[in-house]
Amino acid sequence: MKFMLTILCVVALAVPAVAENLLSNADFEHGDLAGVLPRWWTKQEADRYPLGIPPGWTEAGPKTVGSWQGGAPVPVQFFTKDAPMYVHELSVDDKGEQRAKRVAVATSPVAKTGYSIGWTLAGPNAMGHPWVSQMVTVTPGKYLLRASWDVAVKNQLSPAKKHETAGVFQVIVDQWVGQYDVPKPAFEKAVWNDESKGKWLSQAVNGHLIETKTGGVEVRLMFRETRRDTIPAEKYSFVAFDNIAVDLIPVKR
Repeated sequence: MKFMLTILCVVALAVPAVAENLLSNADFEHGDLAGVLPRWWTKQEADRYPLGIPPGWTEAGPKTVGSWQGGAPVPVQFFTKDAPMYVHELSVDDKGEQRAKRVAVATSPVAKTGYSIGWTLAGPNAMGHPWVSQMVTVTPGKYLLRASWDVAVKNQLSPAKKHETAGVFQVIVDQWVGQYDVPKPAFEKAVWNDESKGKWLSQAVNGHLIETKTGGVEVRLMFRETRRDTIPAEKYSFVAFDNIAVDLIPVKR
């Protein structure tokens, strides 16, 4: 899996574009959310992170999102062909708190390449929409978004029913960065269960115009489940992502 978010800025009309504010090459191949310094970073760029740790990914939930809505979500998982995901079932403990527990091994999806990232859900759905995201600050202005990613989605309880389970790719800017409710993302593409049917689909966007007034940008991978009836463990829903690549190209003034 390869993840790359490259942001280029024009420092002057007569000067070529140079790399600025690169997000980490977090390709998930280490099986965690940590960032990996991009190999093209100069020493000056790397020195911005004195501990050698670039900005990694954050898992959304009540502890990391102040405006979180819903109960505790099922956790994000990293999986390979030889080490599949577990099925996580939501339940309420004796104290009335929602918990996610492992109840089975998820036989699908199979990882796309190396490690993939994803979620599974069984039991009642009262968790909100889980996601992982990476944030960066760029020069305020207008950018063209280019991105590609692979996604797999399946609703095994009612596979033919439309718009119940989705894998959502979002780019969010400015005051909405890190917020639970985002009325209008700068870009959003949802792949639903009736499109994917559990198979990996390749998605792309090329040249979508976005604008940030503050320079705050967030890339988000989300598991969206709209169904409210209880999901049997053997009919779990799942969403998975792999091979994320994102470029922001500045629009010349």
